[in-house]
Amino acid sequence: MSMKWERGRMRILAAAGALAALAVLMLSTLLPVTAAADGGQAFSIAPPLLSLKTDPGKTVIAEIRLTNVSNGPMIMSAQANDFAAKDENGDPNIILNTSDSVPFSLREWVQLPAPFTLASKQTKTLEIPIAVPASGEPGGHYGVIRFTGTAPGANGTGVSLSASIGTLVLLQVSGNLQERASLADFYSANAQFTKKSSFQYGPVNFVTRVSDDGNIHLQPTGTITVKNLIGQKVATLRVNGDPSSATDIPKNILPSSIRRFQNTLNKKWLFGRYTARLDLTYGQDHKHLTANVSFWVIPYAIIVPAIIGLLIIAFGLRFGIRRYNAHIIKKAQGSAGRREPPTV
Repeated sequence: MSMKWERGRMRILAAAGALAALAVLMLSTLLPVTAAADGGQAFSIAPPLLSLKTDPGKTVIAEIRLTNVSNGPMIMSAQANDFAAKDENGDPNIILNTSDSVPFSLREWVQLPAPFTLASKQTKTLEIPIAVPASGEPGGHYGVIRFTGTAPGANGTGVSLSASIGTLVLLQVSGNLQERASLADFYSANAQFTKKSSFQYGPVNFVTRVSDDGNIHLQPTGTITVKNLIGQKVATLRVNGDPSSATDIPKNILPSSIRRFQNTLNKKWLFGRYTARLDLTYGQDHKHLTANVSFWVIPYAIIVPAIIGLLIIAFGLRFGIRRYNAHIIKKAQGSAGRREPPTV
């Protein structure tokens, strides 16, 4: 029986982690997230991302709204976890093992509410305190406040996998904020975004990899300007969103991580040598990251057959002219041999 319960507990833990990661996959979206559990239970959470600021020794409130969208009541329970960057695409890695040592941790500062019942179609706004100790390290601290919903009485009837979704919290603690970034790489790439500097035709892709070397999350944003051989601008591409747009919000890079951004010059007919200039701005002091890369676009599949065709034509004309000249000379010589000698 204990083994069966342990396997059930591990299934719940794995499902909770997977659903939590899925629910907070996009760090910058403002849309509510919905989760469905066994037995037709479903609820939504908003917002999926909170950016907060506070001082050491102070308490800041995380305001989260939960809505029960199912037809029956749900018992809601809360849990706080740390998270870090999972990969260079910005996917969050929810850290479920509370014994793991995590830099920039937030989990222990969150004051979670006790379990409560959420009636069908009810929305409840929670004000969850995050108490930063006086010794709280300045910079960014990152966590997720997760909620799990179960039907009343489900715990006594056996193992039940419950949906778990959460709100990511990006907390900035004032003090010695170190906004430092470096350019890990910038290059032109093929359709698979593998580094390449020569192409037969477009589109041409670009990969930008930025490293956050400080202690606070950053939102580097800027442009890639592409010019042709004579310096004419071919295109300007936005990198990591546009701060002036409400629908194209720049994404975050967490400290001690690298984030990858991909752009496409969506033009097919290009020819010659091109230069792409990267110009990114980040931080409160508007620091810059710049780089240049050159690439060639030569349509070999078109040019090589054309050159071969021209060579064939040129040799054909040359051979034809020689044959024609030889014919004219031979004809002239034959006419001279048949000419009668002049009379005296």
